[in-house]
Amino acid sequence: MVPAAGTRRATGPAPAPAPARPGPAARSPIDWTEHIMISPPTAASVEATIIRLLIEMTGIDAARLTGDTKIFMELGLNSAMILELLMRLEEDLGRPMVGQVDWLHMETIADLAGFVAGRQDGSAPRS
Repeated sequence: MVPAAGTRRATGPAPAPAPARPGPAARSPIDWTEHIMISPPTAASVEATIIRLLIEMTGIDAARLTGDTKIFMELGLNSAMILELLMRLEEDLGRPMVGQVDWLHMETIADLAGFVAGRQDGSAPRS
C-alpha cells in the first residue's frame, strides 16, 4: 500500500509506550524494632534469670537460691563458673557482662542483679 500524498511515513524507532499509571509506591517492610520500646530488665527479672542460670549450671536445688544467697561463700562458685554465668547472662540479656562486673562488690545474687539492672544503657560500671 502506498501512503497518501502529503503524509509522511514513520521512520526511526517506534515511540516509547506511555508511562504506566502511577500507583502506590513500593514499600519496604517496616522494622518494628525502631518503634517498639523495650523495657529494661528489672532487678527482680534479672535475679530470676541468674537463679535459673545457676540451677541449669550447677543443679543446685531452687529452694536454696534467693537474692540473699552468697555467690561465693554459699554456692562455692569458682572463677570459671562465674565466667560461664556472665557469658550466659550476656546471651540472655543481650549486653556485655564479662569484664564489667566488680566482684569485690558482688556478694549476693541480689547485688549482681541490681548491678545488671542498673546498667540499662550498657555503659561502663559505676564506681
